[in-house]
Amino acid sequence: MLGAQLLFAITFVLLWTRWAETARLGCAMGYGLLMGLFSGVWAIIMYVVIPMPCSIACKWFLAGIAQTILLGIVTFYVYKPKASAT
Repeated sequence: MLGAQLLFAITFVLLWTRWAETARLGCAMGYGLLMGLFSGVWAIIMYVVIPMPCSIACKWFLAGIAQTILLGIVTFYVYKPKASAT
């Protein structure tokens, strides 16, 4: 579990570095939302495959989106790209 979370965080930040130079806070929140939608698919799949209440799957899905939006905001404030030497 810890390995999967670490892999997700590393991938999240590595993808963010592609746009960090021109990004604003709104971009970070949008990026977090898109990554949350992308990574939240597992909750929908689990709802279809495993017998569970819809409320649990919805809470997993929405909590994952909130988590990745917060991760986007934190990444925006923590990651500062190096100045380009021109």
